[in-house]
Amino acid sequence: MILTRELETISFILIASIICLFVVFYLRQPKQFQYKQVITPLPHFISDRSPTLIPTTVPVASRSVVTSWISSDGAEKLTMKTTQNLKSTTYVFMLTNISTNTEKTLFTQILHGESTMSIPFNAFSSDDSYIFLKETLNDGNHYLVFKTSGEPFANGENDLDVTPLFIAYTSSYTINDVTGWASPTLLVVNTKNQNGSTGSSFWFDTTSQRFIQLATLFE
Repeated sequence: MILTRELETISFILIASIICLFVVFYLRQPKQFQYKQVITPLPHFISDRSPTLIPTTVPVASRSVVTSWISSDGAEKLTMKTTQNLKSTTYVFMLTNISTNTEKTLFTQILHGESTMSIPFNAFSSDDSYIFLKETLNDGNHYLVFKTSGEPFANGENDLDVTPLFIAYTSSYTINDVTGWASPTLLVVNTKNQNGSTGSSFWFDTTSQRFIQLATLFE
């Protein structure tokens, strides 16, 4: 009897231990939850909206070129700085006294399209008192005379445009080219006839602003 009771006690203890272990194991398991995904549709006006395009401006880098010309006696230097942008070209002309290294701005011009400016081969007068520049516009070539001192002419203008002055002087010829200086104040102007053949040569006197027709053709 004693042995039977002991076996029953041991069995009871084993069963109770198994039950306790099962309960503990079950309680320690992570809870499982079910999630329900809810999708809310976006408003119709948002789904049909087209992307907004924002215009951007791409900067265009300017390009500068510097050209210089020294007078025949080596005393003065004429510098042309050309800055080309998308729609225009800026020309700045500087005069430099080489011995003193002093510089001053002589002329600034902004041109559009195919218009250009340049320094002619014989730009300085023999005594460096005058220079002339070539300007090419839609209506043809213009030749601008300046005093290197920067002073205006008698008419109050800072430059003399030889082309309209010659048109006002005569209709028998048109300017073919301005080649340089015959003296400190005389600018050589070569012309062509109305039929396109070679015309007479003229001197343009910068002091009187008059033209003098020559018997000899200057080449």
